[in-house]
Amino acid sequence: MENIDPNEVVRAFAAEHDDVPVDASAYEDLAGKFPFEVRYELLTLSEEEQEQVLNESLSDAERSILDDYLETCGDSSFDALSFFDYVESEARLRDGTIQVYTGDRENPLTIRDARVRWTRDPAICEGCRIRYRDCLYDYSL
Repeated sequence: MENIDPNEVVRAFAAEHDDVPVDASAYEDLAGKFPFEVRYELLTLSEEEQEQVLNESLSDAERSILDDYLETCGDSSFDALSFFDYVESEARLRDGTIQVYTGDRENPLTIRDARVRWTRDPAICEGCRIRYRDCLYDYSL
């Protein structure tokens, strides 16, 4: 039985997922603008006050994200925590990073692709795991 070569797996995976990544920067910036402490402080405000604070704090691109969220929610009440869950979820879905996990002590990857990031995971004996957008692909033993 041959060893699982993470370079071959990642090379094939990157070629298969060579779609143009959607820009996630507005979502990432928005999530970073409001740390958890501020998010929970928003909860002490009424729904209208939460929306007002957000509208005053957001750039035009970020405000369009809020508008998209409000359109998705329809007539249901506004909840700042749900909004930020939505923002973080969308940022993950739009992120084009191919996160590779191996059990190696040093980075074994020789592939040169700006989308590929490596992380050590001591639970992996052989092969690799790949996290891409909202999915985890397991090529490990």
